[in-house]
Amino acid sequence: MKHFTGFLIRRERLRRNLSQEGLCKGICSVSYLSKIEQGQVLAGPEIVERLLEALGLRAQVDAQTEAAAARALREYFDRFLLCTLSADGRDAWLDAHAEALESSPLALSIGLYRACIAMHADDHAALAAALEALSPFVDYLQGEQLALYAMGRALLCEDEHAREEAFTQAERLRPCSLLLSWRAHFSFARGRYIQAGQEAERAYALACEEGNGSVLFDASFLLGCCYANQRHYPSMMRAFRRTLALAHTLRPDAVGEIEYNIGATCLELCRHEEARDWLEAALAHVFSNDVKNLLVRHKLALVYAHFGQCDQGRQALAEARAFLSPDLPAIYDRMLRVAELRLTPGYLDDPDYAALLRTVYDEASDALHFGFKQFHACFLIEAYVHQRRYKDALQISQEIGMFSES
Repeated sequence: MKHFTGFLIRRERLRRNLSQEGLCKGICSVSYLSKIEQGQVLAGPEIVERLLEALGLRAQVDAQTEAAAARALREYFDRFLLCTLSADGRDAWLDAHAEALESSPLALSIGLYRACIAMHADDHAALAAALEALSPFVDYLQGEQLALYAMGRALLCEDEHAREEAFTQAERLRPCSLLLSWRAHFSFARGRYIQAGQEAERAYALACEEGNGSVLFDASFLLGCCYANQRHYPSMMRAFRRTLALAHTLRPDAVGEIEYNIGATCLELCRHEEARDWLEAALAHVFSNDVKNLLVRHKLALVYAHFGQCDQGRQALAEARAFLSPDLPAIYDRMLRVAELRLTPGYLDDPDYAALLRTVYDEASDALHFGFKQFHACFLIEAYVHQRRYKDALQISQEIGMFSES
């Protein structure tokens, strides 16, 4: 590891809240210590030994263990990028040796190991802590190390420009399909479906080269969603049929979710019979979380409302409400109330209907993602046209077109 001695001295000095003057007194000058810490000079063994002794440091691993750890870390990072880690994202051998390795030349890699565990678990608090511990020593990171750090920063960045810079840095240092997939998901969540589709295509192609089955499936699925939200039916069906074929081999648990997405898009496109077929097929699957179970029944209720099958629609809504909980955003309850009103004759004349729809439309992007805003836009436009609020209807149409094509 480049500059490891300087890194180790600086890290331990900061941990002990020592000034440079306090550490180097009687050993070397402050300016020389500063150069050592920055890796600008390679100090003689006597000075290094005295500095380490002043910090109370002793080697805790032998050369054989260090070599084994280096191999284990390389293999771990490869597995992380290929999405083949165990469910908890950990390595038992590395966990057992991590503390001792913190005083070895592999200290930074151990810090990145912890960051990868957090990224794998989607644990933003743990990731923030891991990156904060590494942040004073970014200048010591190289190549893949710096790429992994940048990937973590991209996941945490709230500023869009900073996130794009982090993604670009990571891709330049270590292009991989996982990174492209993450980038595509961020674009998708902001309604940038053309950009997200292009990124998903690149992720899919690179996943084929890498043999990354997880990203292969994920990128194909996301591409189908991009076409769905652009309402491009032929391309959506082509992407989703491929994704269904992949799912039967790679992700049997995702078949129902694909069927749901096809059905929901057919509903938006007024292909109601297809929507009913796909959503009823999705209903046969048991989903892993309450939201997916709720959404299938929510969309089915809307389809049943179109066909005048009010009893089936109310039954679907009753089942959907069983999946509501205090932990879910309140917007889900409002979405179900919109569907309930659409099962009521003369709902377009009910002023509460348009007001409730407007609330859902305004909240959807922040509470969920842009696709939910787009989905409810057609209902809101319908309500505004019925009320002869043509200017408002045009504004909604322009907003959706502007954001979904950016």
